[in-house]
Amino acid sequence: MKTETYLSVLGAREVNDIIDAFFSTLLDTNWDHKFLVDWNKIKENVRKYEIELNILNSLIRNQNFEKTLKTILSNYPEVLPCFPLLLAVRDRKLRLIDDVLGQEANVLYYDFTPRNLSKDEIDLIVNFVKKTGLRDFFLKLSSASLFDYLAGLEVGLDTNARKNRSGLVMEMLIENMVKNACEQLRLKEIIKQKKI
Repeated sequence: MKTETYLSVLGAREVNDIIDAFFSTLLDTNWDHKFLVDWNKIKENVRKYEIELNILNSLIRNQNFEKTLKTILSNYPEVLPCFPLLLAVRDRKLRLIDDVLGQEANVLYYDFTPRNLSKDEIDLIVNFVKKTGLRDFFLKLSSASLFDYLAGLEVGLDTNARKNRSGLVMEMLIENMVKNACEQLRLKEIIKQKKI
C-alpha cells in the first residue's frame, strides 16, 4: 500500500504519525488465559495411554524390576509407545548411539510400535529402559502415578503449540482493525490465513 493510503486511513499528516500510531496501538502481550496450556489436548493425549500407564505403574519401586518388565513386554506389548513418551519423545522409532565415547559409533534401532516381541527385542527394550535412566526413574523417583507424570510432560511438550496459539490470538486481535481499514478503503474482500 502506498504511504498516502496509510495517511488517509489514519488521518495522519506525515510518515512519523503513522509510526507513532503503530507503536501507540501495540499491546504488551497477545497471550490470554487459554494460551498457556491446551488442557483438552493434554487430557486427550494422556487418556490414550491410561490402561498402558496403569500396567507400567506396577514397575514403580518394584524389587523384581527387570523380570516384571520382561513379563509386561511379553504379555502387554501395547505398553511400548509409552517408553519414549515417558522421556518426552513422541517418535515410536528411535536411533541412538550406544556408547558415544566408545571406539565405534554403534547405532541401536528401537521400535516402540505395539507388536509381539522376540526375546532379543525384549532385551533391547530392557537395555533402553536402563540406559535412558527410566529404570532409575521407576525405582528411585516415581512414587505414584505415571498418568500424572505423563500429564506433566504433555504440559511441557505443549509449549511448542503455544507459537501456533500466539499467531491465532494475534489474528483475532487485529481482524477488526483490518476490517475497518478495508471498509475505509472500500476493499471488498479480506483473505484470512489458510489452514491445512
